[in-house]
Amino acid sequence: FQEDNSDFYHNRGFCHKKMNQYNLAILDFSQAIKKDAHHFKAVFNRALCFEFLGRLEEAIQDYTRVLSLNSHHMNSLIGRGNCFRNLEDYNRAIEDYSTALSIDPFQILALSQEVMARTGRYGDKELNKDEVKDLKRKRNSDLVWLNDTWIYKELHPYVHMANKNAGWNFE
Repeated sequence: FQEDNSDFYHNRGFCHKKMNQYNLAILDFSQAIKKDAHHFKAVFNRALCFEFLGRLEEAIQDYTRVLSLNSHHMNSLIGRGNCFRNLEDYNRAIEDYSTALSIDPFQILALSQEVMARTGRYGDKELNKDEVKDLKRKRNSDLVWLNDTWIYKELHPYVHMANKNAGWNFE
């Protein structure tokens, strides 16, 4: 790789990101973007780093930039939704999760994030089963949300039935 190449900076930034060196990764991703303003992966990875560092407004800007290049980029919709949720802007979070689900109704991560945004329940807080049933009904879905252990714990009674109805056998 040559240092005048945007991929050089993107790849080096990716290595920094993998080693949890987010500030160094941001510098390299920014350099890649400076060399190629449409470097989709560099913008997305910089957004992730901003999010990991809690720099949510900057992450939202980058996720939005990725979505301007590819409006169906699932990970950017979910990432931006997570940032909005962490900023307690639940309506915008739900909007992003819902958009992700309109693209791919089987996107389990978006479903689980939407549950948290709609119910305001996080971590080990109790999830109201009626709220989950209501969301499931609104989504007209028998999907099981397994992304987070607390969601799995609350929905455990439905797992076997949903898998059986979907024709999946994990036994």
